[in-house]
Amino acid sequence: MRPDPSFDACPHNRTHLRVDQQTPDDAEAVRLAAVGALARDTASLMQAAVVDVLRHHLSRRIDIDLAGVTFLDAGGIRTLLTCRADARQVGCRLTLSNPQPLVYRVLNVAGLLRPFGVTRSHVAVAAQPAHAGRAMQLADAAAPC
Repeated sequence: MRPDPSFDACPHNRTHLRVDQQTPDDAEAVRLAAVGALARDTASLMQAAVVDVLRHHLSRRIDIDLAGVTFLDAGGIRTLLTCRADARQVGCRLTLSNPQPLVYRVLNVAGLLRPFGVTRSHVAVAAQPAHAGRAMQLADAAAPC
């Protein structure tokens, strides 16, 4: 697998997103590994990365690895749906893998697990302290960007 271009935003809290492109030499899929917040302010970076793959690779599938995504809001969801539509127009399937539990819940509530091919086996294990309870996770998710 060879590393390809990266797209990066400003490294601050929920305004940071990095998308690294990895193209296997012998595969029909391109992997985009996202790290940070997939939110309204950073979503254009994801869109740019997907458009770049669609323009420069003859891939049948793009997999967006969400293991490093710590926050997903409506702007991020809208961008994922736009990227999926763009990919479908050129015969490419866009899938999501390894979402953190919080991101998985957001995708589940939005009804997007099946359209993006996300199953329980694709959920990343969150490394959280034993004392981090559900109330802390929900409070963090509700905090403004």
